[in-house]
Amino acid sequence: MECGPIVKPKKNMILSSMQLTVNKCTYSECTLSFNIYEVEGKSFTNILSKPLYYTVAKIDKKFNLTVTPSEDIIFKSG
Repeated sequence: MECGPIVKPKKNMILSSMQLTVNKCTYSECTLSFNIYEVEGKSFTNILSKPLYYTVAKIDKKFNLTVTPSEDIIFKSG
């Protein structure tokens, strides 16, 4: 399953990190894959050279996850 926000900045900006709140993980282990897409109409183009992966172990409490891309990502105005 893929989900996430569509960002339309008012001015150019650099993406330095992404934050995600995980309510809990009921699997013994789960790997999350993060991608960043350029959206043009109904077309989605992945702009990362490779996805960012983060492994989450089984946990019953909420925690915040911060993911930092290893490459510069620039969001352009509009």
